[in-house]
Amino acid sequence: MPSVWHCAKYINIPYRSKLTERIEPGQTLIIRGKTIDESKRFNINLHKDSPDFSGNDVPLHLSIRFDEGKIVYNAYTKGTWGKEERAKNPIKKGDDFDIRIRAHDSKFQVSINHKEVKNFEHRIPLNSVSHLSIDGDVVLNHVQWGGKYYPVPYESGIAADGLVPGKTLVVYGTPEKKAKKFNINLLKKNGDIALHFNPRFDEKANGFMCAKPTPGVGSFV
Repeated sequence: MPSVWHCAKYINIPYRSKLTERIEPGQTLIIRGKTIDESKRFNINLHKDSPDFSGNDVPLHLSIRFDEGKIVYNAYTKGTWGKEERAKNPIKKGDDFDIRIRAHDSKFQVSINHKEVKNFEHRIPLNSVSHLSIDGDVVLNHVQWGGKYYPVPYESGIAADGLVPGKTLVVYGTPEKKAKKFNINLLKKNGDIALHFNPRFDEKANGFMCAKPTPGVGSFV
């Protein structure tokens, strides 16, 4: 599974990275940072073969433009830019941001600050993506790429000593549009449920959690 994980107070811009393997449907690119008051625009690009614009294909070009108040989506293939797809830019100058690009079989799904803003249909095969670049007027502090589609119901052990103090379990997912509820359970070896987390959309509530204090079980995020 390809993985990119850089986290620091400041990550150098322009940013360039090569994926260790080709990406697969279900994986997500997470980019966190902060814009500056003088920001005009910054760009996120997924490249084929090299992290530049030397003539190779660019399966996804995402340009956040404060000077136009828009986000521009496009792709570069066979030496030519395609038709731009434009949408309103929800990011404000000087604000922190969380941008997530999730790869699917036929499209990229883009979310900004945990709200879906765009589905960009693949114009170039997903498996051609090999590099990532980020440039422009932005302060970057987190770049992460990983994950995959998991079967539901899903069961897994927790490696080493389990969920001990200081260890964090992170679950990313998207509820189905007609979802009523879903469950996440943390179990002890004997089958007892240490934590039951149950978001219920059909009850218009945040969810239901119950837990039995268990030595050695840390927090769930």
